[in-house]
Amino acid sequence: MALRNRPDGTIIICNKALQDIAPKDILGIIQEPILKFEDMDISYHSSLEFEKIDDVTYNLKLILEKEYLEKNACAFISFEMRREKQPDNAI
Repeated sequence: MALRNRPDGTIIICNKALQDIAPKDILGIIQEPILKFEDMDISYHSSLEFEKIDDVTYNLKLILEKEYLEKNACAFISFEMRREKQPDNAI
């Protein structure tokens, strides 16, 4: 298993550590988080980073700008897991 960063901020979970990833090699996708505030405003000022621990274990870190930590917000992270060639969504 391997995790890869994409330029659009998503993280791809692959079954192979290849340079060119075919759609069939993608096991899951983690979208860049969004923040929703009490007043219903939405912010995209957040990101995800990962650190490889071993061949199957990774640490994910949610990065928020300080000004958004001081507001009462809820973070939404979309995770899509692919099984049997059909996407299954979960949060």
